[in-house]
Amino acid sequence: MTEAKAIMIDHGRSTAESYLVELITGRLGEFAAGVVASPFYSLCDRLMGGAPAGVKIPPVALLHALNESGWVDLGRVGTREHQTKKQLFCAPDMADKPKAELRRMVEETPSPALVRVK
Repeated sequence: MTEAKAIMIDHGRSTAESYLVELITGRLGEFAAGVVASPFYSLCDRLMGGAPAGVKIPPVALLHALNESGWVDLGRVGTREHQTKKQLFCAPDMADKPKAELRRMVEETPSPALVRVK
């Protein structure tokens, strides 16, 4: 990985991907806890509330941005408390935490200010 290659990758991103990578690497908004879970379409809906005008955020762009930012795909995780499995991604520094603890973190009810109502 050279500096020139990093610049080309950065300039090759769509507006949605650039916005998402900025949020993910800065651990802002939905990514502040260091873990996100499916369903990703609802996460994308919430993220579009703060996105630049006219930018649509499809789940594919979110998954690509998570991978480019170095977040770890933990696969589908279910616990005794939450038996329905959800796909989890976490920040690299959170990867050593137990999956059950990460799943509990995403199940906590978000504050009303973060939920976008249509």
